[in-house]
Parts: sequence; structure tokens; C-alpha cells
Amino acid sequence: MPAAPDAATNAAANTSDTTDSEPEVEIPIDDEIPELSEVIVITAQKREERLVDVPLAVTALSGATIEDNFVNSLESLPRLVPTLTFRKGTTTRNSALFLRGIGTISFSIAAEPSVATVIDGVVYARSGQAFSDMFDVERVEVLRGPQGTLFGKNASAGVINFVTRRPRGELEAEVTMEAFGDDEYRTRAMVSGPVAEGLRARLTGFYGYFDGHVENVYLDEQVNGYSRQGARGLFEWIPPLNAVDLMLTMIADYGRSEDDCCAELLGFGDGPLDPTVQEVLNPAALGGPEARIVDQNLRSRSEDETGGVSLQADLGALGHTFTSISAYREWDNIEIRDGDFLSAGAPYVRTADTPSPFELHDLGVQEFRQFSQELRIMSPAGRRLEYQAGLFYFRVESDRRFTRNDITCVDSSLSPDDTGVAPCLEGLSSFEFPSATATMGSQFDNYSVFGQGLFRITDALRVTGGLRFTRDELSYFHSRVNPTGVGGPGVRVGDFPGPELGMGSQYTGETSENGVTGRAVLQYQVYEDVSVFGSYARGYKGPAFNVFFNFSEQSSLPIAAETSDAFELGVKGTLPRLGLYASVTGFYQQFDNFQANNFVEFEGTIITALTNAGTVSTKGIEAEVSGSPTRDLQLSGSVAYVDAQIDKFNTDPTDPMSDDRAGEPLPLSPDWKLSIGANYRLPRDLLAKWNIGFGSQLSWQSSQYSDLGANSDLRIDSYALWDANLRFASKDDRLSLTFLVRNLLDEHFATLITPGGPGGSFRHQVPRDAHRYGGISLTARL
Repeated sequence: MPAAPDAATNAAANTSDTTDSEPEVEIPIDDEIPELSEVIVITAQKREERLVDVPLAVTALSGATIEDNFVNSLESLPRLVPTLTFRKGTTTRNSALFLRGIGTISFSIAAEPSVATVIDGVVYARSGQAFSDMFDVERVEVLRGPQGTLFGKNASAGVINFVTRRPRGELEAEVTMEAFGDDEYRTRAMVSGPVAEGLRARLTGFYGYFDGHVENVYLDEQVNGYSRQGARGLFEWIPPLNAVDLMLTMIADYGRSEDDCCAELLGFGDGPLDPTVQEVLNPAALGGPEARIVDQNLRSRSEDETGGVSLQADLGALGHTFTSISAYREWDNIEIRDGDFLSAGAPYVRTADTPSPFELHDLGVQEFRQFSQELRIMSPAGRRLEYQAGLFYFRVESDRRFTRNDITCVDSSLSPDDTGVAPCLEGLSSFEFPSATATMGSQFDNYSVFGQGLFRITDALRVTGGLRFTRDELSYFHSRVNPTGVGGPGVRVGDFPGPELGMGSQYTGETSENGVTGRAVLQYQVYEDVSVFGSYARGYKGPAFNVFFNFSEQSSLPIAAETSDAFELGVKGTLPRLGLYASVTGFYQQFDNFQANNFVEFEGTIITALTNAGTVSTKGIEAEVSGSPTRDLQLSGSVAYVDAQIDKFNTDPTDPMSDDRAGEPLPLSPDWKLSIGANYRLPRDLLAKWNIGFGSQLSWQSSQYSDLGANSDLRIDSYALWDANLRFASKDDRLSLTFLVRNLLDEHFATLITPGGPGGSFRHQVPRDAHRYGGISLTARL
């Protein structure tokens, strides 16, 4: 019967994960060197193909590689993929992925990401749904450049494609327990195997807890930790007496997390700190990334609850494979945030000339609901002409309620102190309490038809062409009420008198657009397992609205769809005698109507504005190598140079603060990134009962900027991360014990620096891995 499109075997992990009716993949014995051209299989073009045959810039990471490097989430994945970067926001909903310097930072509920996240054939409406734990992963494929022809939604810059593990024909069970420094604990359990005739299942659960790596000196507790748990079930059913050659796959998952994240660390910029802030802020909380201290009277946190179910049917008939994937997902997110970054309320009088400290607390509640349906027909492989075509429908409904509460001091009977500003005390001063609540929602409907074909002109020369037509329909509503009738830091007064609650504003809008994406590739097989290719791809990301808390009439205009043209020239192949796979790709991609997010100051606090920034481009070269030169040594390495910049910037002639930023680098795009890894196992004949292995992984990236403008205060310096581990495993691999150290060099760094801290300071997002720590992992298998 035809294999499920996403059930490909990844023998890079030396496993054979096939159905009973599929041919078994031969596992090399100890004295053989596997030829990687035969064993690395991916589904980047929605059919099983050897990595060496796919004319795309794609990195394939096996589940074993991910586990060996203790990559537990998407946040850590860029350590293994040089052209991938991660932007950590204040909550999962505004974090983002970047490929080749391109990504979308947006707080709007009516905008989409540039990098698509796909898990087992299901496109996720927001990447944040996948920012929890990575577990039970068979393979991760990172596809760079526009992938709209086959993947469609949210793929103008690339795709992160996850393929999870499938049940085998025999009973399996596994438990992993891990403990790390700073009170971090993780547990995973799995059971898999046949359930009844034709029915197999794989059930997995996980739990993780981390106390945190930042101290809140006001609340006297550790923050920036997490508590996460979830489960996943996968069921494969082949009907008995399967005369119609059918396989059904159902997947259901549920996850819940509470991250007291992300309390941002404060640091000085080039300018002086406002004396009123200096007076009330604990000095230890201004130490930047190395201090690991905040001074806040509210524990910022993000609560997520996500889950979904998908049903995939693969039918073999008329020499073709017919596939249907139906999926429904829900994602609920609650954000609680200390937006003034201080423990003090409103200690000084606030005027236009002296923007003294204030209190600002946020509460956001959001619900996502998505449904998708894909129908696809695929011709047999190995023919002179191979093709696939399909239909796709996608709906996303978002609802968000966001409340911001301020406390400001507007007058005081006290005399100014050493700061030159009058202090505020209850009973001796006058306070205002600006507050507003916005209720907003959006709905995306996406319809598309697509097709792609490969034609073998000769045995060595191939041409691939694909086309997709997309129809996007987008609508939104926004209602904001300010019952106090006064504005404050980050709180606008309504544009017109609203309902009885006070000053309010109400807006609705809709837009639609048609988009065409496509792909043309010419590939030539130079040798048996070496080929060169050149390609052109057209990218498209649908229109948007900047629907956020401080929405105004000026924001009501639609943001045009983003389009791009991309060119690639590459070579890839294997060196069988060395057991290595290698590839080199040069690329150039230009984006028009680039949807970008800027940080803008409003009433003494920083808000964001999504807009069509103009034309940007990214160009560079990527190279990677991986394999096993000997049976006991595994190597991997990759390097990328990326030059991502603004070519033409859309300025606003009516806004004196609107600068022409043409020529500036794009944010969160280091020029250079590299990754080098090695795993070595002592020869088996030296040890009687145990296998001993050593592993090491080094990643490095050059400096980058956090925002447009190339501001030196927003510059993230270059840093290197070096990890190492020592593994003991029984001969049958049923028991293994690993000791590891992360960040051996004890590098202190921030992944994001944002303006808008109190008194002119800057806010630093510091990840878990920004200091050295150790851990231990124990795995037992049936």
C-alpha cells in the first residue's frame, strides 16, 4: 500500500519505523558504513524522497540528533540551523521565527507569520502554538525560501516541517527522566505497538518544571521558569482485507503550560537614567543580562492551553495516492504583564516635561480556533513524469480581550526632592487611574488550488514546475472603551463618545486579495549521487490589519499583501567512501510590501506599529555537511552568510519622526552563523557491558540588531554556545545515562533588546541558556 506522506523513515537515526506492509529498511551492521544517499529520506515536497534528490535548500535533523543535543523546544533549534533565528517576545503569541533574516514581528491578531510551522501535515495558524516542548519527533525539516506552492499558508520565507514518530509492529515502551541545574526537571513516557488487527497506536506524555533563572527581589521569588504538561496519541488503522488499499491516521494532542516569562532585565543605554527612576529602582536590577535580577510588583506570566485533532486518509487507487487531511485546533492564551518594570506605583509627579515613573499592568486573553482541509492526488514515484495536485481550505478565528490599567501621579503638595521632581504620597498627592479595555477579533479564510510536476527530460536532467492560486479574505472588529475618560502611558482616549462605560471607539473592516505563487527548477545529476540545481520561486503572504490595543482610525487601512521573488543555485551530493552528505546553496530573495513591525513611543511607553515598510532583500550562501566517516564517529557542520537589508523604505511625509532607513540591516539577522557537532562512541570491542559516547556541539553567531535603525543600544553582540555530554548505554541500548553541560563558556547574552524601559533604560530578553549549567538524563526502554 502507499506509505503515508509524512511517515517517511529517517534512517539517519538508524531506525526502521515502517508498517507491516512496507519494506523494512536495512540497518547497517557494525562493520558497514551507511551510504547517506540511501538512508536520509524527507517529505519536503510532500512525497518520500532522498534528501540528495530534492532540489531545495533544506536541512533535515533526525529525532536522535535533536535528543542528543537536548533541543527541547523551537527556541533552541537555531543552534543546529544557521539560517534560522528565534525572536522571543513577552509571550508565546508574539514570539517569532526568522529564516535568512526574514520574519514577521506582530502583536496584531490580523496578521500572519512569514515562516510556517507544519506538524504532521497540519499548518499552524500561529507559530506560538508550537513553542512548547518538542517531543516524540522523528524528523525536523527546515525549508528555506518561499514554499507557497505546496505548503501555501504562511510560507513566504520558509517552513519548519515536523514529522513525528509512528508506531511499529512490536510493543515498545520508554521513560526518560531529566534533571538540570536551577531546579529544572523533565519527564517523558511513551508506549507504542499493535492494539488489534490492523490497528497500531503510539501514546506519549510529558511533564516539565523549571523554577526560573531570574530573581524578582520585590516578590522574593524566582521567575522566568515554566510548568508544562501534555499528551499525544497517534493511531494508524489499515482495514482488514484491505481491498481498497486504505490507511487512516488519527492524531490528537493536548498541552498546557504556565510560563512566568518573560520578565525583561533592565540595562543602561548610552544616555543617562532618569533620576526619579534611579531613586525608586533597586540598583541591582539595572545590571543587564548578567545580573539576572528584576524589581517588579507583578509576576509577568503567560498561560497556554492548546490541542487539536487531525484525520489523514491515504488511499491507493488507479496507480495513484489520494490523500485527505482534516484538522481542527484550539489555542487559548492568557498574558499577564508588568509593563512598567518597577515595584513602585507612581512615586513622582508626571508631567509632559518630567515623564516620571508610573504603574502599568496588562491582562490579555486570547482564543484561536482553526480548521483546515487538504485534498491531494499524487502520481507514482520513479516515472518520467511525476505530479501532484490538490485543494486547500483554511479558516482561523481569533478573539482577544485586552485590559491595561495605569496609575499616574498628576499633582503633589510636597516639595521637589533631590531629583528635582515632587514625590507623591497617598493623601498628599493627586492620582489618575487611566484604564481601557479593547475587545477585538479577526477571521481569515483561505482558499487555494495547487499543483506541481517533475519531468525527466533525460536520466540526468529534470525540470520541476509548480503553481498555486490563493484567495485570501480577512475581516476584523475592534471595540475599545476607556471608562475613566483620561489617557495615560500606553492608553489612548477614545476617538468619539462610546457606550455608557465612557469614552470609546469601534471599528470594523475587511479586505481580500488573490495571490499566485509558483516554482520552477532545473536540476542536473552530475554523478550518481551529486546534482546541481537552479530555481526561481514566487512567494506570497496575505493582507493584514494592524489590530491591537491602541487601534485608531489611522490603523484601519489594510496592509497590502507581501510578495517576494527568490532565486537559488545549489549543489548537493554524497561522498560514500567518507559516509558524508554535503550541500552548498547561494540565494537571493527580494520582498515587496514587506510587513514589518516598528517600536514607537506613545505617551511615555513603547507600542508597536505594523506597516508595509517597503522593499527588503536577503542574499547569501549556506553550506552544510553531515554523516559518519567511521562507524563510531558522527559529524555535522554548517555555516551561513546572510546579508538582509532594507532596499527602499516607505516614509510618511507628514510624520517628522519617519526616517528613510534604506540601506539599514534587517533586525534579528546576524551576518554569520555556524554550527559544528561531533559524537564519538568508543569501539564496542573495548567494553564488555557498556557503550560509552562523547558528544559536543558548538554554535556561533555574529552581532545583530533587535530593531530597525541600527541603534548601537539595540545591538546584540556576537556569542558562542558550546555544549558537551558523556553517555553510558547498555549494549542493547535499553538503559542509558547521560551527563551534560550547557554553555561551557558561560556566555552571557540577550536574544532581544527593546527600548522603552523605565527612565530611558533598555529591556533585555535573556534565555535559559545564557549561563552555564549542567544536567543528567536517564532513559529506560522496554
